[in-house]
Amino acid sequence: MVVACRYVYKSKKGYVIQEDAVAVFDALQTSSKLSEDENADTSQYFEERLDGKSLLLSEVNESRLDMTKCVSQSYDKASSMSSLINGAAGGVKRSYQLADYFHCVSHASNLSCSKIVSVPI
Repeated sequence: MVVACRYVYKSKKGYVIQEDAVAVFDALQTSSKLSEDENADTSQYFEERLDGKSLLLSEVNESRLDMTKCVSQSYDKASSMSSLINGAAGGVKRSYQLADYFHCVSHASNLSCSKIVSVPI
């Protein structure tokens, strides 16, 4: 999973929009670590925790990003990411009120482009 940040800064030529990957992590390994932390005192088997909210918030906390300056968040329509109740979008919004959720336009554009190239001439 990749966490990318898009930000704006002012340069000598004007405002510049920049996008950088700030974290790359193994979602399965991170979910296993979260599950082990929660179940440290039990010897029973447990189900891997693969919800977007837990994965994303744990990585954001570890990366030490200043999320008080975050004004938006964008994911595909997967409910584990986009749900305002149980997904990453809702978890981030509850912690950082300025971070409104928007459906990822890049994802829709990517799907459209892949469909176009698969259509025979």
